[in-house]
Amino acid sequence: MLLLAVTFTVKQPGLAADGSPTPTGTPVTQQDIMRVAATMYCPLCVGERLDVCEIPLCREMKVVIGEKLAVGETPAQIRTFFVKQYGPVVLGEPPKQGLHLITWLLPAAALLLIGIWLFLRLQRETSAPVTITAGTPDAQTKATGVSDDPYLQQVEKETEKW
Repeated sequence: MLLLAVTFTVKQPGLAADGSPTPTGTPVTQQDIMRVAATMYCPLCVGERLDVCEIPLCREMKVVIGEKLAVGETPAQIRTFFVKQYGPVVLGEPPKQGLHLITWLLPAAALLLIGIWLFLRLQRETSAPVTITAGTPDAQTKATGVSDDPYLQQVEKETEKW
């Protein structure tokens, strides 16, 4: 029944939902409705666009979109209407103003800080001088020429053969 109402609303060229001529005089097609619906999201389903959602609320929203297009409203005006009614969730992304601006800036700031930390960490690791203290096996080997490590002693024996 609702689908029949949507079809009647959008198939009548130059007519609004109530049967009166549209201000623009242009027909509203199903593609026009879906084009606007594709820019909005279902207020109940998580991350589902309005043009593919088939719950009753979304079908009603599509009917309203058709009616508003028929009376000459622009897609921006229609989106504003639904934002006032359901909140910014219908846009699928938070607004880029006010307190919502934090949700846009926080990930970029975090990536920047992680990049700076990695750069400084790698720079410190690669530029740190290597020092040999007197108690390490490397220092003993350099001082006496003989290592206490049995593996190194075996390697030295094998290399002497060659």
